[in-house]
Amino acid sequence: MTSTTTVADVHPTIIGVQPSASMDVTFGMAVFVLCGTAAMYVFVAFGMAVSILRSTVVYAFVAVTFGFAVFRFVFMSDVLATVAVAMTVFDV
Repeated sequence: MTSTTTVADVHPTIIGVQPSASMDVTFGMAVFVLCGTAAMYVFVAFGMAVSILRSTVVYAFVAVTFGFAVFRFVFMSDVLATVAVAMTVFDV
């Protein structure tokens, strides 16, 4: 007699919801977005540090403008990733 192992046996359930392939993909996308977010923050921080060290108005203006643009993009990415995960977990 052979025993079969299902995905539900291996993969833990989240808030009592049985896991599915779409849930795994969504969490993978969320991790990808969060890693991209971290990279963006490092990049913006580096740009800010360079502008402060150079202490020129042009560098500071470019860094601040770019920083706000990236912040808006990153914030929206985080919001969309959170909504996607929530929709998957609660099966909306």
